[in-house]
Amino acid sequence: MRFRSMIFIALILTLLLPTSAFAHTGLDSSSPAKDEKVVQKLTQIEMLFKTKIEDLSNFTLKNEKGETLPVSSIDVQDKKMTGKLEAPLPSGSYKIEWKIVGVDGHPITGEYSFSVELPPEPTPSETPVQSDNGLGEATGNNNVKNENGSEVDDKTDVPQTTPSVEESNQEKTTESNSQSPLLFVGLGVCLFVLIGLLFYLFNRKKFK
Repeated sequence: MRFRSMIFIALILTLLLPTSAFAHTGLDSSSPAKDEKVVQKLTQIEMLFKTKIEDLSNFTLKNEKGETLPVSSIDVQDKKMTGKLEAPLPSGSYKIEWKIVGVDGHPITGEYSFSVELPPEPTPSETPVQSDNGLGEATGNNNVKNENGSEVDDKTDVPQTTPSVEESNQEKTTESNSQSPLLFVGLGVCLFVLIGLLFYLFNRKKFK
């Protein structure tokens, strides 16, 4: 009878020891937290436990399909375990399954879930490109619409207008008019010099 009592007490202690160890070695806090909705890019997982954990501790990250996602590195320091992700997590649901080894050597496991809900990225607005030849609005295939609504290629050469005969004559007349005052001034100077020279020669013969 006494032997049976000792076996019963041993079984009870065996069942209670893991529960007691988990109570002193369980997860204290995490980032992201349990059931948290993350609304920004997530590149790192942090977990803080209630007591110091050994270097053999690690965790796995799974998506909503149950697929294990790659974690580039896991660092264990005192009570904290930090894992860096290879790429930011897209929107979706995720689960972390952690496994730690406490100072007493007993392995403890646990899990928790969180979700990521990133805001949609703004898309650049498409602005119509103005055509240089003024025929219409440019379309996505480098075509423009003319006044009748039909599309024409904006690379089509636009015929260049040649100046008319009247415009050429007006330009020549303008150029000749701009040169006329200079011509008159030159003639006047030459005439003045010629008169002065004749006057000088006339006075010189007279005094001889």
